[in-house]
Amino acid sequence: MAAASCIPFEKEATILEVAVSETNVSAAATHMDAIVTCDAKWTVTLDDESWARIESTEVNSQGGTFRLAFSPNTAEESRRTTILAKSGAKVFSFVLTQGGVGTFFSPRQVTISGAESSTTTFKAPVPWTAEITEGKEWFSLKTVAGIAGPSTLEFIPADANENIGPRNGNVRVHLGDAAFDIPVIQGQKDVIYLEPNANIDMPYEGGEFSILTKSNVTYEVKCSAKWIHHSATKALNEATEQFTVDLNISPSTRTGAISFSANGILTVVTVTQEGHDPILSVKVPTLSGIFGYNCTFGQNYWNQSCGTTSASGEYSYTFMSSMLLSVYEIGGIDVNAEKGDTFDITVTRQEKAERGRANTVTVSVVGADDRLMWLRANENAWLIIEKP
Repeated sequence: MAAASCIPFEKEATILEVAVSETNVSAAATHMDAIVTCDAKWTVTLDDESWARIESTEVNSQGGTFRLAFSPNTAEESRRTTILAKSGAKVFSFVLTQGGVGTFFSPRQVTISGAESSTTTFKAPVPWTAEITEGKEWFSLKTVAGIAGPSTLEFIPADANENIGPRNGNVRVHLGDAAFDIPVIQGQKDVIYLEPNANIDMPYEGGEFSILTKSNVTYEVKCSAKWIHHSATKALNEATEQFTVDLNISPSTRTGAISFSANGILTVVTVTQEGHDPILSVKVPTLSGIFGYNCTFGQNYWNQSCGTTSASGEYSYTFMSSMLLSVYEIGGIDVNAEKGDTFDITVTRQEKAERGRANTVTVSVVGADDRLMWLRANENAWLIIEKP
């Protein structure tokens, strides 16, 4: 646990209060300042240092101040940590909540209807820029940059969507070092396509002809002349049903069903969606809870980490603290394993010149990208390493 303290003399506090401007900050926020009122020695700690840390303190005879620093929250869901200030028997605590991307933009997903423009709003803590990463061919942005404060992005379609299905796009908003994606969808215009799309020439004897239809609406057929007749058919209709699945922010797998019915006929399709492991929101190398070991690169003096491939091809990863003279070495990592695979790793701890024995544990791959691999040993123990 990180801790900050002030006031060198020892005595019992008669008052301990912590004042902050707000306890709910936006996904793009990077710090929060607190004012401490206390007439004795005090300390402050966090219960979750995976995303927040005590960055700096200033002290005076009336208490002092401290700053909490954190990275922007690029996950959909909010995250929380409890700040606990202590002075002797006095305790003052509060919960800091950083909202996720799901509450940063309003609306979170932009839906464009027809040829009308649409907007989303957000409160930018710093100047921002925006770019279209998908869909440049069918929509544009009215502005692509702005200053800190209340901001609006306007999405302008090139035309109405006459496709059978929706158009999909994406806009990426940059705030400092953070980037947030906004999904953009343009619903399709009501259409009926006819093939062949031309006049029909028939001999005098009469006869039959057919017209293939593609539509996204229910339609009826009418003939303007009495000598033309519409013949009902039992032929299969050509159609494609489009579905979307919302983000599953729960770690649990969930299932649902889609049913198709008509005239007593019922067909059911089951949809299964895997859960979202919360460690996937952590984007830095981390060792948490495995054999009781805990360290995060860049925090609490853990200032070095690196991966090594041996001559035999085995990959190992090391966390080092030059201040604490501590080293954690993880061996046997299968960087080619895919999500759902399991394998054994060894974890060895070295304190100064004393090297402990290698402990073995089985881990499963819960995620991997071009840079990182997320591994879980159990519900409370996990590992994130950089790939070679």
